[in-house]
Amino acid sequence: MKALIITPNYPSQKTPQNGSFVHQLLIEWGKIGLEPLVINPQSIPNFLRSFKNKKKNLNPFNFNVKRPLYVTFGTGYFSRLNLKIFKSLSFYLSIKMVKKDLDEVSFLYGKFLLTGGYAVARLKKKHSLPAFVDIGESTLFESLDQNELEFAKSFIKQIDGFICVSHKLKHELLELGAKEEDILLSPNGVNLDKFKILDKAECREKIGLLESDFVIIFVGNFIERKGPNRIIEALNLLNLKIEILFIGQGPINVECKYTFFKGTVLNEELPRYLNCADLFVLPTLAEGNCNAINEAKACGLPILSSDIPEIKEQVSTNEGILVNPLSIEEIADGINFFYNNPLLREKIKKNLIGERNNLSLQSRAQKIDNWIKKKLNNEC
Repeated sequence: MKALIITPNYPSQKTPQNGSFVHQLLIEWGKIGLEPLVINPQSIPNFLRSFKNKKKNLNPFNFNVKRPLYVTFGTGYFSRLNLKIFKSLSFYLSIKMVKKDLDEVSFLYGKFLLTGGYAVARLKKKHSLPAFVDIGESTLFESLDQNELEFAKSFIKQIDGFICVSHKLKHELLELGAKEEDILLSPNGVNLDKFKILDKAECREKIGLLESDFVIIFVGNFIERKGPNRIIEALNLLNLKIEILFIGQGPINVECKYTFFKGTVLNEELPRYLNCADLFVLPTLAEGNCNAINEAKACGLPILSSDIPEIKEQVSTNEGILVNPLSIEEIADGINFFYNNPLLREKIKKNLIGERNNLSLQSRAQKIDNWIKKKLNNEC
């Protein structure tokens, strides 16, 4: 069975870390016989920035990946034109040039509501193909203005099924007009063959950390919502001997006296960096179901994150501590608590080892595949 996957994020030569979660899901689908065709539209600025990069093997199953170009002018408004909605239209129009690949496709699968979701809704209307949408990890209502909400409502009922990763996102989908029976709640999964506990001393030696160092790791975009700046402010209150690994990229400058490493790494290298750390810290303001937290848990890392509904659904009291993500003092207290409690860190690690199988990406891929097949056969 073939599926057309439409996603704005997918690993590329310029950004191998982008869309790695989509890529990993498709690898698992490939193992169970699904044949994905990937369309990953590229904005013209991103395309131009990628020219000088060397090629990397990002396609172990030799998926057919096409990257048509589209025009985007950022966010906000130009006169009365909502530029996010214009991006959605431009994103869809770029896909029309590869419509000949729809001949043998059994269903459409879009990533993110306003891009991949809108595209598969339009293609379904034109080609009468079943359309499914993975709405992603971030909140809907908090990021959409009224015009964007109305735009989403205009096509949401054309979608045959939605995959969402948290109860909060499911509730927001229902508010937008989706039907309960058309929503599959399926939290994100992790490739447990890759994200596992490794020898900490060997991992640290490879990047130059000492065995005696206390190491924090942050994984995510360097943006206000994710909070790397708040981690730095918290560390400045403590003045402890701590090394921090900032894995990601973004506009916030994360260089400080505690920064041992900052930047992106290949997804294949991320488990080694996670296994260097003693504590995973993410004072995020909003999530759906955070992939980075699941990967850290799979590597046995205690979690210090946010006391918000999405994270409370994902991190139990046996796995970490949740704090007010806007309180620098609470973040600092959490770091200090873990710094001074090695026995607790070891206890949490043992708890996480016992729960690893609940994080399986393989199981999630099979669950989504089974559900889509049932929908295609009108069994649910």
